Amino acid sequence: GWQVLAQGPIHFSRDVTLSVGGVDFSAGNWVGVKLDEPYGKNNGSVKGRQYFECPDKYGVFVKPSNITVGDFPEEDLGLSDDEL
Repeated sequence: GWQVLAQGPIHFSRDVTLSVGGVDFSAGNWVGVKLDEPYGKNNGSVKGRQYFECPDKYGVFVKPSNITVGDFPEEDLGLSDDEL
């Protein structure tokens, strides 16, 4: 898988791509993405078909135009352990 930045309506996330191509639930190509946090809509399956595996709410499908591929380091928010 690749590390990608997936742009969604609510968040940006540093993710891993697990599936690329056509799907049964919609026309065109889609990118299946495992999110870092449980902001997704599925577990890699849609309407009974498993495209990839991940925990529930960690999977999402995104149009390729909303994906940026790269090496994205974890963000340093400048918080100390006490602030977390």
